[in-house]
Amino acid sequence: MLGQNSINSIDVNITYQDETEAVNFQRCDWEINLIISFYKIKEEKNIHHNTLHSEIINKIENMYKRGIQEEEDQLQLNKLINNKMKELKI
Repeated sequence: MLGQNSINSIDVNITYQDETEAVNFQRCDWEINLIISFYKIKEEKNIHHNTLHSEIINKIENMYKRGIQEEEDQLQLNKLINNKMKELKI
């Protein structure tokens, strides 16, 4: 990503992995291809509002799910306590 709107120059360095070793192009055919792609990012309006709305909905859904799970856990605990109380009374 560029922080500016124009490119004034491009430097290309052809090296081996060991940059101290010189690359020799004498008496051989070679080519280089440089592909430059660009596109404009479309600005979406109301991204913040959509994201905030989605976050609020997700939090409400999670709270609802936790509430249901807590109720189920409480029912299981009550059943366990009642069963233990019955065993103790026998």
